Amino acid sequence: MQLLAVWDEVLPKLEQMTLDDDEQARISEHDAWDEVSAAAHGRVEGDRSLLRRAAERVEMLGPEEVEQAALVMVETHRNLGDCILGQYKVIESVGREPIAAFWQLEEQVNERRAVFVAAAKETLRQTPDTKGS
Repeated sequence: MQLLAVWDEVLPKLEQMTLDDDEQARISEHDAWDEVSAAAHGRVEGDRSLLRRAAERVEMLGPEEVEQAALVMVETHRNLGDCILGQYKVIESVGREPIAAFWQLEEQVNERRAVFVAAAKETLRQTPDTKGS
């Protein structure tokens, strides 16, 4: 499924965007927050768009359980991306350290994927009603 391929592509990109103290110091030293933040925002938004489009295809086909699992995946990516953008000072963090919140949310990534896969498998394995009820 395309949603899984996009998910597997975009999630590692977020982790690669986490900044350690040395990287933050270098950015500050070169007074490059505006440029670095704009680039981070563009990357996160581009990946959000890819994931949303893939999820829209799932939503069109359903059923409800698969659609809901896809929407949770999109929401998880949005929350993770907000944490990343918070550390790049693109958006204000919501009263918490953005990178700590990122790592806490990141623990849910595999579970979100597994829920979607299970719902999709169950749907795909159902015998179609060929009687024309």
